[in-house]
Amino acid sequence: MIFRKRIFIIMNFFQMFQKIAENPFLFQTIDHIRPGYRRCLCGRDHIYFRINGQLIEIMAIIGSQSLELWLP
Repeated sequence: MIFRKRIFIIMNFFQMFQKIAENPFLFQTIDHIRPGYRRCLCGRDHIYFRINGQLIEIMAIIGSQSLELWLP
C-alpha cells in the first residue's frame, strides 16, 4: 500500500510538471520570497520554479520545511 501511495504522489508531480510546462504564467508569482519565482500547489507540497527563457527550472519541491533552508 505504501508503494502505491508513493507512485500516486510521483505521478501527481509529473502531471503538475506537465501543466507548468504548458502554461507557466498561470501560476502565482512569489517575488516576495524569491524574485522571478513562481509557486504551484501539488497535494500538500509546493513546487517552486522559475522561467528562464524557453526553459522552466524546477527549483524546489517543499512540504512543511522552512523556505529559507531550501530555496537557493
